[in-house]
Amino acid sequence: MAKVKAYVYKVPGVFDSSYRVYPAVVVLSANDKFQLVNTVDDHDAELSVPEGVFDGGEVKKEKVARKSASTEKTPKNAIVSAQYKVHIDGEDASGNSDPVIIIDP
Repeated sequence: MAKVKAYVYKVPGVFDSSYRVYPAVVVLSANDKFQLVNTVDDHDAELSVPEGVFDGGEVKKEKVARKSASTEKTPKNAIVSAQYKVHIDGEDASGNSDPVIIIDP
């Protein structure tokens, strides 16, 4: 059992800043735990994950306070892939693609 984390961070810009999620693809096994870590110091983040990914059901706009982590989530024991959303400062954070969770028990 491992704790697998994804991180949301701020990429500063001259006029605008953008937000990224790293890694963009998270691969979990059945006994792993998942957490989103918000490394941004001036905005809270919201985590949303569709139904069918974690035990306990859909994650709907879970608040992740600045400089803190979400609650631990346990993946279902099934092969699943799903996009998830991290919303921060009025925009969706992205990676090299939209963030994805893959479960391979």
